Amino acid sequence: MKNNFYRIVSIIAAAALIIVPTPALSGCDRGGKDNGSDSHAGTSNAGTGSLSAGNNDVDISHELIAEAVFGAVQFTDELESLDGDVALAVYNLDGMVDEADMFAYAGTGALAEELVIVRCVDNADEAINVLQEYRDKQKSVFESYNAGEVVKLNDAVIMKIGGYVVYCVSPDSDAVKNELLLLTK
Repeated sequence: MKNNFYRIVSIIAAAALIIVPTPALSGCDRGGKDNGSDSHAGTSNAGTGSLSAGNNDVDISHELIAEAVFGAVQFTDELESLDGDVALAVYNLDGMVDEADMFAYAGTGALAEELVIVRCVDNADEAINVLQEYRDKQKSVFESYNAGEVVKLNDAVIMKIGGYVVYCVSPDSDAVKNELLLLTK
């Protein structure tokens, strides 16, 4: 019961930080086969802190991504799946993607750890920008609440892989990046 209370409070706090998405941030794929690819596989996008990886020959799904991440790192917090509509609002992606294309796992809110997987082929760069803004807001929250979590947020993985955008805050971002890059090989 106490765990659910903190989870609800953290969702409400995160939702309070949300800004309404602009119309320019629309156009992510609302379903269909994953066919997105980026020719800059494994390279850092200068100044964005994000990575792109993609290979049209690899069939990547949100289940495969989640399995890879949870297999690569032991989260300190216990992450639980969020409903798609709640996740869309929390991560400020409402209006950009369908509820069915949103997969999120969040903890109690006491720690910054979370995993977000968004099926988003068109305008994935805009989804990455929204998630970077979310991360920056989380940094502001945790600076005054739990400053130790800011290190994890600074190392957050924000990455396009196949037809998905992944945002992950974990105790070991290098392990997450490496495991996700292995999915494209």
